[in-house]
Amino acid sequence: EVTKVMLEASNAKDSGDIAAYAFAQRKVDLFTEQLNESNPLLTEISDAMTREGMAREKIAASSAGSLCQEEKKDDCEKWMLVAEKEYLAKAGANEKLMKCNLKYKNLMKELRESQ
Repeated sequence: EVTKVMLEASNAKDSGDIAAYAFAQRKVDLFTEQLNESNPLLTEISDAMTREGMAREKIAASSAGSLCQEEKKDDCEKWMLVAEKEYLAKAGANEKLMKCNLKYKNLMKELRESQ
């Protein structure tokens, strides 16, 4: 999308259509802002997924079937808490990402309707 809109801005500028250029440039700005706002959220989600996966591997390593072995019960419970924490962190970051996407969807809609 960004590349498409950048080409649109470039073509408008080349043809001297100042209004079309300004409109296209505003779309480029919105896409850039969205990328800048969403990238840290995507990193947050990815990091939480990695930590959750590592915790689940530790749980599996200290488990027999679905019950933690008595001698490794403390480790298992610790990793279960970590897995739950990271699951919630991932869910929270996903929620923030959805709000970010909705924000820019609405801003883009407002921009299109202003034309």
